Amino acid sequence: MNWQEGLLPVYTPSTDDFAVLGPLNGSESKECLAELPETTMRAQPPGQLLQEKKNFFYITVQALEDAITNPNVDVADFWSNYGASAGQISDCDVGNLLHVVVDLIRLRPHLVRRAQPIIIDKLVNEVPELFIGLNSDGYNPLHLAIKDQSYELFLHIDSICNESGSAVVKRYFDEALAQTCSVANRTALHTFFEKARHLDLQAAEVLIQHATDEQLAAQDAYGNTPMHYAASFHHCHLEGLKVVEMLIDRDDQVIKKGGGSGQTSFLEIRNANGYSVYQTLAQSMNGERCRENPLQETAFQEMSLLLKKHYMRTRGHREATSFLYGENVDDIEISFHYDNLPTSINWQDFTDRFGQDSTSGIKLDSVLQSVILPSIEIRLHGEVVGEYITRKDMAPIFRWLHAKGVRHVINLSVDGSISPDNSIQRCLSQISVESLDWQREDMDSEAIYKASLQWLERNPHNNQHPLRKLWLRWSGKAPVLQSWSREKGLPKFLGLEKVYLFKPERHGTCDDEDHIEQAIAQFREELAENSPGIEVIVKEAVTKSNNRRESLAPPIRRGFGTDSAYDSDLRRHLESSSYFSRPLKENWTAIRQTSASTAGEDVVIAVIGDGVDIMDEALRNQCLIGKSFDYWDSEDGQMREVFLPPFVSGSDGTVMANLILHVCPMAKIYPIRLPKAGLILDADSLAEAIEAALAKKATIISMPRLMMCVLAQDGPGKEKNERKKDTGHDTDIPSLSTVLRALKRVQDENALMFCSTYRIDIFNAYPKGSLFINDIFDLDDNRHEHSGRYFLFPGLDFPLSETRYSMSDDECFVDGFTRRFADFKCASPNSVSTALATGLAAVIIYLVKLGVMSNDCRPDDPDALVNFEFAADAAETIARPDAMARVFRNLCPDAKSCDLGQVWHSLNKRMTGLRMAGMWSRRRTFLVITSMLLHGC
Repeated sequence: MNWQEGLLPVYTPSTDDFAVLGPLNGSESKECLAELPETTMRAQPPGQLLQEKKNFFYITVQALEDAITNPNVDVADFWSNYGASAGQISDCDVGNLLHVVVDLIRLRPHLVRRAQPIIIDKLVNEVPELFIGLNSDGYNPLHLAIKDQSYELFLHIDSICNESGSAVVKRYFDEALAQTCSVANRTALHTFFEKARHLDLQAAEVLIQHATDEQLAAQDAYGNTPMHYAASFHHCHLEGLKVVEMLIDRDDQVIKKGGGSGQTSFLEIRNANGYSVYQTLAQSMNGERCRENPLQETAFQEMSLLLKKHYMRTRGHREATSFLYGENVDDIEISFHYDNLPTSINWQDFTDRFGQDSTSGIKLDSVLQSVILPSIEIRLHGEVVGEYITRKDMAPIFRWLHAKGVRHVINLSVDGSISPDNSIQRCLSQISVESLDWQREDMDSEAIYKASLQWLERNPHNNQHPLRKLWLRWSGKAPVLQSWSREKGLPKFLGLEKVYLFKPERHGTCDDEDHIEQAIAQFREELAENSPGIEVIVKEAVTKSNNRRESLAPPIRRGFGTDSAYDSDLRRHLESSSYFSRPLKENWTAIRQTSASTAGEDVVIAVIGDGVDIMDEALRNQCLIGKSFDYWDSEDGQMREVFLPPFVSGSDGTVMANLILHVCPMAKIYPIRLPKAGLILDADSLAEAIEAALAKKATIISMPRLMMCVLAQDGPGKEKNERKKDTGHDTDIPSLSTVLRALKRVQDENALMFCSTYRIDIFNAYPKGSLFINDIFDLDDNRHEHSGRYFLFPGLDFPLSETRYSMSDDECFVDGFTRRFADFKCASPNSVSTALATGLAAVIIYLVKLGVMSNDCRPDDPDALVNFEFAADAAETIARPDAMARVFRNLCPDAKSCDLGQVWHSLNKRMTGLRMAGMWSRRRTFLVITSMLLHGC
């Protein structure tokens, strides 16, 4: 509030009213002013006393204004007359005298030079407690100056505090900056970034320097930290970029202070909407505003890159993904690890799975935290039809990364031992790299340098080599070290900070250990002389284990003969399902090409487990990229955290997906990878996986891994005590409440979910909605009859190891099945049962979709049904758990059985009978069967 608006007295005092005050400019005024209020207050009623104090404050303020604004008044006279009471007088609305000074200078900024010699200096040094006085809006004088953008005054006050050397003055100054006002509970730093039209860099530097880590992490009423306001489109200009760099430096200090041990920083904090600093910046950008100011849009891109690169450098994959994309509903990947996948690939197959560019397949960020590539043999189509060209360099992969929109990589690791120098140069000239580990002995640094120069030519706005860390493998030859350390070697890389030098392997042909150490010492010395800023870190040689599959074999087309000794219910179930679903796929594909119905959308099945091998040809390109929650601690020190992607299977995921697609070949698989390859169910990660499936709007959620039964009355504490009893020590058991909340959401959203279990009493533990699958059950237990949620399917009912042993090179379990069956690690027999149940549900949904799309058939069409039409939302309805459970129940042999082991035999028999009786087309037969299933016939 303006003091002139809020402090005018109720009545206008006459000269007689203030005669008792004596002469204001007399030599005795100081004593009079100090004594008068005390003697007067004793004699006056409270109301009159309050008015007297307001009048006295008004007179003092009027004198202060005259002293500052009237050049004919001696400023020193004001302090001599009023200085003694400066710290004692204030007004509940306007505040104290320092508030008045701020208010006066806000209106007339030039007055700061006249006010500063005596008035401001005196107020700061002699009455520093004025800093923490509040006006009616809860602003202290410093906060008010920041709000009013009186930066010259604020900086002058800061300089007075620094020159005074008084710990008391500094304490009050820092306390004032930490105070929050009643307006959205903001500190001065919040207000500075939220209100400033143009950022004053000097004021920003002072505020950031004085802010403690706690103040940088302070949240206002909206949950925003100061950096939430600093990183906004409003500040996308040169000054804003410099301020964000200052705050990033502070974040670095916080991380280093914590020693990298998970220290929480202000950059981790989300606001009330759940947005990180980066997400708030993205939200602040408006397309129209960008078109109006292209320079500001450029600054926005630069600010986004600053935050993105910094977070990827200093955080793990999980934290960085969350910071950039929250729950990451769009599945944008910030790493690409082509690891434990076939190393001999057909390029067309690779682009079919991962997409050719940014519009298809895997979605990659423009900045990747890490890229890991093995030595790959790529087969490209030649000029002649059927001809292939085999290449062993990485150029196609790097062109593909560039086509995906990737422009910068933080950590690049390539097993490029056989790549020629010109290929390395072509690869690295397309994308900037910060930390490079091209795993080749005695790497020629000149090839890397030339690539860096080419990249700089293509990116003229960058004036510094991007390479910061370089990993070098040395064979033991002394001239190689000399070539690296000389002036024309590594010192040419401006910006290079660290070199990781691997010693030669001991069994290699090299000098003895003493000579090795001597050569390394000489390398250090010469490099330090030519480039003092480069740190050398020597590491022992690492012998890599080759755990990658060397080639991609085609799927085995021939299954066991019918006289196989290892025939089983599972094999018969799969063969019967193929007899039904293959013609269904043909009809589905045909009608989908001619129908515009929304029922033609794919059935997406989220498979929660250990990932799926996307390159497996047996999956027929039906696998989406998916999502992973599998992170491991890094062992080589190159990355903070190892991310295991969802498109690689750790154990049985590929076989589970193959089982589902063998039953329903039209479906799309969305793999969700759990930590530790899903071998140990982590409650929090399982809940995240379920939430991810719901966010993806998957048609079916399938969890073949065994869901442990924890009865409703058994809380986490009881489970923890029982674990302690078994192990003899306390074990931290994550709370299952997160899983229960996720399952409750599955129920609330009517999502169809299949879970593997071995106990019927699991119904009492989890919310309704999920269907539970097993391969065996107790005949004496009749609870399954009334549950409507428990069904039996064939499981792994044969000795797996003996079956593998009996298979020849051209045989597999059933026709077209995956080769991963050869190293299949079955978590439990009912995992197979759950996959089969999921496939059946997908087929039923596709049958209904076929019916909905057939509504458009003409009456005289031989495929049209007479007097029957499918509801437009029938496909959505059948995908609800209660509706699917009814269909499953109708498919069971009788009311007392929940066994669906013979379901395909029954459906195929029904299909054959209908076709023979009515001579109908295959499609019309499918439609009749669907109608019968929906009506319980």
